[in-house]
Formats: sequence, C-alpha cells, structure tokens
Amino acid sequence: MLKKFVTCMLIVLSIVSIGLFSDQTYATEVDSSKYEVLNPTKSSFSITDKVYLINGKAPTGTDVTIEVYGTTDLTKKSFNLDRLPSEDDYIEIFSETVTSGNMGFFQKQIDLVMGINKVVVDFDIEGIEVKEYIIFVYDKSITENSIISPNDNRFGGLTQLRK
Repeated sequence: MLKKFVTCMLIVLSIVSIGLFSDQTYATEVDSSKYEVLNPTKSSFSITDKVYLINGKAPTGTDVTIEVYGTTDLTKKSFNLDRLPSEDDYIEIFSETVTSGNMGFFQKQIDLVMGINKVVVDFDIEGIEVKEYIIFVYDKSITENSIISPNDNRFGGLTQLRK
C-alpha cells in the first residue's frame, strides 16, 4: 500500500512540475510590441539641423544603446540617400546607453555631422531586432544657391520671354 501511495505521489509531482516548467518557457518569450522607436519614423530622410532627438518606448529599466556613425564627403564620392557609403566609410561619432524611465519611454539628443549619418538603436534584448536609420544632414544655404534661377545668364532668352 505504501508503495502505491509513493508511486501515485511521484506521478502527481511529475505532472505538476511539467506544468510549471512549460509556463516558464512561455514567459521568457519577448513581446516585441513593447519595444519601439517613435522618432525617427522613417528609415532614411534628410534634415538641415545638426541636432536630432531620438525617442521611443521600452519597459521600465531597459537599457537602450544608441550609436551614431557619420561620414563626410572628403573622398568626393558624392554620397546621398540614393548612393550610401559602404560600412568602411563610416566613423563612430557617438555611443551611449540610456535607460527607459518610469513611464516606459527613453530619449536622447544626438549631434550629427554634415553628410550621411547612420543611427543604430539596439534594445540589447534577444528577439528584438536592431533598428538602423540613415539621416542626411545638408546645408540649406548651399542648396538654395545651387537652384537655377530663371534670371540666370545661362537662360538669357527666358528672361526676354517672361516680360
């Protein structure tokens, strides 16, 4: 009788422990909707300001690594959003780890260089992909001067037609 009781207890204990272990394996799966970069919203874009604010959401206490790589066009290869530099052309400018606050948000103001900047946001969580953003910083005054004006001498006949 004692042997039957011990055998039944072992069977019940094994069934209960299997249920506990299976719940723990499901609890370790990561909910990717809790990890999001809110700004920037596009993967590549251009701006005129050299200062940019990155922000997002993550569970409270999550460490988020933000790295900024930049390249200037010293090689005269004419980099732009259509023709991006290779990985070897980037130089690490900035790397910092920020922690999401009590409300579950993080933010960091970053300084960019003129030219192509690559911003990498890593949540340091397995199962959450690393986000990369390309930001092209340009000088507005140079682009305004390079736009062809109808009064330009190259269009001598057009000014006559406009009058």
